[in-house]
Amino acid sequence: MKRCKICGGILSQDKVKYTSRWRDRSIGIKNISALVCKTCGQTYVNKHWASHLKRLERPLEREEFLKNPDAYMTPE
Repeated sequence: MKRCKICGGILSQDKVKYTSRWRDRSIGIKNISALVCKTCGQTYVNKHWASHLKRLERPLEREEFLKNPDAYMTPE
């Protein structure tokens, strides 16, 4: 059983939504597989999703993502 690094609560597998804002736009990605703490709500994503979400933090790639989001998503 995995425990939360913040509060020590129990983690359970769930689907979450990632939301990020940049300039006047908002990016939301639904159904990301993550571990979620039942106590405090902290989420932990796997390395695969973390690398994809990290790429969206760079402004140039965000512009490209907003023009063609399918190019950045890999099938599961």
